[in-house]
Amino acid sequence: MKRLFCIYMISLFFLCQALAADIPGPSRAFYVNDWAEVLHYDVESELVRILLELDQREMGQIVAVTVSSLEGEAIEEYAKRMFEAYQIGGEWQKGALILMVKDEKRAYIKVGAGLSDALTPEFCSSVIAEHTVSNLKKNRYMPALDEMIFALRKEIDPAGTVVRPEKKFLEMAHPESVFFLIVLVAGLIVSTILFLRRKDKKNEKVPDTLNELYYGCLLYTSPSPR
Repeated sequence: MKRLFCIYMISLFFLCQALAADIPGPSRAFYVNDWAEVLHYDVESELVRILLELDQREMGQIVAVTVSSLEGEAIEEYAKRMFEAYQIGGEWQKGALILMVKDEKRAYIKVGAGLSDALTPEFCSSVIAEHTVSNLKKNRYMPALDEMIFALRKEIDPAGTVVRPEKKFLEMAHPESVFFLIVLVAGLIVSTILFLRRKDKKNEKVPDTLNELYYGCLLYTSPSPR
């Protein structure tokens, strides 16, 4: 009976491994792995620079990953396997993994033992609730990831020794805001053109009107013949 039970447990273990979603290896940049392709190239490069500098200053190793789907696996388990596969934080696990799943509109932060005092479970939950939930509902994946990264950066680097890059308006703004701005600018251009055309037409009539007024004044002021 024990032998059958052991065989069952071993079989179950390998079955779970087979059903688990594949974990892609780290990219050459390592700090940002955009497998779901939600980041603009220049934004991704700037985030890599910031996270690299944090690591070089020995403040902690933060790695951000986006994937399209977990194929049914629990996000906590997937993040744990990825954290271990990437060996984030080194021997002392002084690091954190930010995982965002595009199709499921979910995010999770896995923190290593070396940063657990600074990045507590309560703090990580508040970051996701504040910066991620609303953004993902609106398909704003890039702002969601950006805000999570810099919330963690601010917590482990409160002095702000690593400078945050300026956000580019067209990349970080709501699509609705960009559309409204384009319509507003187009409306102003059309209004200006119409105003200038009307002004030109009025200017064409001005000389005739002035001449009529001028001769009218002369007739009125000239003495009548005796």
